Amino acid sequence: MDFDPLDGLLDRDVSTESSNQCETLNSSAPRSISSGYGDSAPWPSEPLHVAQRTMQQNAQPDLRNEVGEISLATTEQLQMPLINTTEFLHETAYATLHQHQALKYAVAMAGAGARNTTLHLEHQYYVAARSHLEMAETHIGNSSFLNLETAQTLILIARYEFTRTDTTRAIITMARLMQLIRLLELDIIDRKRTQDDPPQNLQKIHESRNTLWIAYAFHCHASTIFPRCEPIDIQTIHTALPCDWTERDGDIPQIFLSEAATHPKNKKLSSLAIFVLAMRLAAFTEQHHRMTEANVSGRGAPDYNFCLAHERIENMIGMILSALSGCSLQTEPDKELRVLTLVVTFGARITLYKAAIVNVKKASFLGPVVGESEKTGVLAANAMCDVLLQADVLNPAHVPMYRAMSVIIMRPLALAAEFQLSVVRNSAQGSGMGMYYMNREIRHSMEVICGAMEAFQEGMCQYDAGIRECREYLERTQFGNRFSTEFGNKRMSG
Repeated sequence: MDFDPLDGLLDRDVSTESSNQCETLNSSAPRSISSGYGDSAPWPSEPLHVAQRTMQQNAQPDLRNEVGEISLATTEQLQMPLINTTEFLHETAYATLHQHQALKYAVAMAGAGARNTTLHLEHQYYVAARSHLEMAETHIGNSSFLNLETAQTLILIARYEFTRTDTTRAIITMARLMQLIRLLELDIIDRKRTQDDPPQNLQKIHESRNTLWIAYAFHCHASTIFPRCEPIDIQTIHTALPCDWTERDGDIPQIFLSEAATHPKNKKLSSLAIFVLAMRLAAFTEQHHRMTEANVSGRGAPDYNFCLAHERIENMIGMILSALSGCSLQTEPDKELRVLTLVVTFGARITLYKAAIVNVKKASFLGPVVGESEKTGVLAANAMCDVLLQADVLNPAHVPMYRAMSVIIMRPLALAAEFQLSVVRNSAQGSGMGMYYMNREIRHSMEVICGAMEAFQEGMCQYDAGIRECREYLERTQFGNRFSTEFGNKRMSG
């Protein structure tokens, strides 16, 4: 079977609908904050306080010496689909020793996870990165905390914390990151400029834009875990999404997140931009599920418009799948990022129909919705399985790249496995779909998804119970012949 084209997998016919100055509290002593893409001066250095000199003398020299320098060859091995480490290590006019050191350790930490390096070494990189950030934050060695490299380092540190430590710490890191994004004005790079504005550094704009959107995607992930961690209001973001344009495309329009779903040229959005849309979709769908539960239980707003939210989410899903429908998962550039986008999108569809099942509790006449929602959720999980098979994600050569993205990919995989397990259990108890051939297909899909979770987990213990439950079910249920052994031996009487 040819698994290369996605035509049969995706829903083609679903309808779709600066200045770098920052005011400070002390207006008599303004300081400019550099995002690195404009011409503002870096945060001015200050004389070292006695306590700061003491901290500098006592700052963990042994650990940093133990980590050592990161060679160019090693850097090339640390490429991650979400983060271009070459750009992240690009020297800027505003960088200082501690920014470079913190970023190098953070990149090494991310790559160490992708290469199956020991947790102890990853933790060393993590501690070293945090140490240099703290030294920059306190202006030790004339360092500055307010620059683009700090934002990039915080992204990589948050990734480590989401996968290796308590997620609460990752949420706090994300809060610092998003506030820094605001201070650096990375969220308003493309606001209306005037003729008097100084010329822009296009390379730095590109790096700043990508940093914003990677940070935004991680923050959307955080909001799926913690309800109070809400992403930036998209109406306030005036930085355009990255697009894939050629010279023959003519003038390049700016496509902002608030209009991307309905923009006539949204098929020109880059792989990173479509991934960002998928992450926003995941956050919005999770919020819809919470609102539905609160509404049904009587704790939420009684006038919550479930149908309108459901339709908006389906339209967004259709737009994302349509944008990816002509792409191969075997040969196209950015293959891993496209796979991740599809997995996240199908995970959002599962969450959407879980919310529909919850909504059934509002009225008895909605009962038939349960069966239809189960079927749609199962189809989404099976489509997710097809994506994994087409991309050959369990190939030993491919596993490290997807393991490096475990912070994003594990949650939708777990949603799919949980939904499938619920459906087959309901079927065994006489409720739900109850179709033999469907249960066999679900079981095959569960095997693939469970195998992917085991391969990509990277120490995320919050998924241990789900993986164990799924594996135990697969091991104790074997589908043999549907009919009895004597069925074919019976002869017609007479």
